[in-house]
This record gives sequence, structure tokens and C-alpha cells, in this order.
Amino acid sequence: MRVTAPWLAVAFVAGAFCSGIVLRVAPSAMPGAAGAAGSQVAANGVSPWVRAAAGYQQLYSRDTVALGAPAADVSARIVADIRAQDGLELRVPDLSAMGLTFKRVQRLRFNDKPLVQIVYLPKEGPPVALCVMKDAKPDAGLAQQRVERMDVVTWRQAELSYALIAEPGAADLHAIGKQIAGSGVGAMFSQNNAMLQPIT
Repeated sequence: MRVTAPWLAVAFVAGAFCSGIVLRVAPSAMPGAAGAAGSQVAANGVSPWVRAAAGYQQLYSRDTVALGAPAADVSARIVADIRAQDGLELRVPDLSAMGLTFKRVQRLRFNDKPLVQIVYLPKEGPPVALCVMKDAKPDAGLAQQRVERMDVVTWRQAELSYALIAEPGAADLHAIGKQIAGSGVGAMFSQNNAMLQPIT
């Protein structure tokens, strides 16, 4: 559900960043997901975690993302924690060549499983999120669809499942996803550097 009061959106997102918000959205708890709608989720190929992440992304605006972006060393430590504690071999893509500026990385959870959200800002317009979860299913190519009024591009690679999420028209998600999946972009924090970065 979209939050209509701007101050409420700011308060929610600020609180999420401070407390490390946990996404615990079971399929049965989502509006319309029970019964026939639950079958619809399976039929149209949208994973419950992708639907939850897309709904969460609707709460973001350009202003809320720009507020209080953490320092680079803090982000590097979060990446190190994700690798060490969550067991996700996360690589934060550097998307600056595509006009997207990295703002923050968050450790979330969905149904008690790690879910990572990486947020970027384009030069203009709303934010873009790259969400990542563990997934042992076979690799799958890029697929684009509309989920919770958001444009979403998903794929699976090396036992990780990816979802690029943004408002319609915010960015060419298919082109960005193709670059990430094809390792056409560098990483912002190498594994060694992330593990060694101190928090100041």
C-alpha cells in the first residue's frame, strides 16, 4: 500500500534504516494472496519475496533515499556482514556508468531468510533497488513484469535470485540487469576490502 503522507513515508524509511527493518510477509498475509490469488501468484511467476520487495519499494522516494546515506566504510562493513553472517556471496555492482549512484545496502529478512536490498539513485527521478536472495534453483534468464505497480526484472544466477525494482520509466531495468548478469559492471566493494573496512 502506498503511503500518501510524505512525512509518514520519511518517518517509515528513516526508521527502517535505523532499525534494520525485517520483511516478514508470508504469502497468506499479503492482500489477496490467499485462495485464488495465491494460485495467481504461482501462475504469473512472481515469487512471494519479489512481490513483498516491490511493495516495500513503493514506500521509497528520491528524498527519503537521499537522506542520511551511510558512509562508504559503513556500507562495506554491511557487505562483509552479509557475506559472513548471511552466507550470501554478495557483489554490489557499480552502476555509475549507467547513470545510477549507489546510496545504501540493507540487510533485510523475508520469511526468516536473508534478503539484501541495494538502493541507487538516477540523475533524476525515483530510486532503483536491486534485491538479492539465496535460491538453489537452476539459473534463469531475465524476465520483466509489472508487480505491485512497479517495473521488475528478475533472474537467477549462481544460486542467487535477483530482482531489479523501480517505478515505471525510472530506468531501463532490462539493460541494467543484462549488464549485471553478464558481469559487465565492476563491484563497489571487493571481498577483501569489505572485510577489512572499519566502522568509524
